[in-house]
Amino acid sequence: LGLGLGLGCEEQRYSGLLQAVLMFVVLALLSVISWIPVGALFGVLLYLGCVALHGNAVWERIGFNAILPKKRPPVPAMNPLSGPNACRRGGRP
Repeated sequence: LGLGLGLGCEEQRYSGLLQAVLMFVVLALLSVISWIPVGALFGVLLYLGCVALHGNAVWERIGFNAILPKKRPPVPAMNPLSGPNACRRGGRP
């Protein structure tokens, strides 16, 4: 072409590469990981799962259903709809 255009692709994000490298490291150290008691691994995974629920939008909406409507915090997801496109109770608009 001769226009001076760069015709190449350079990886900008290294997270995928890092994940693949860590997977190979884990596979290489599988015998060392097998020394860890199963109960300890379950405990760590349970802790990580519970920590991941904090801030999860789906989990928060499920929790809002257990709170009385008067006690719910004023978040946009729980405010009633208003305007011409909002449905009335008991049927179509």
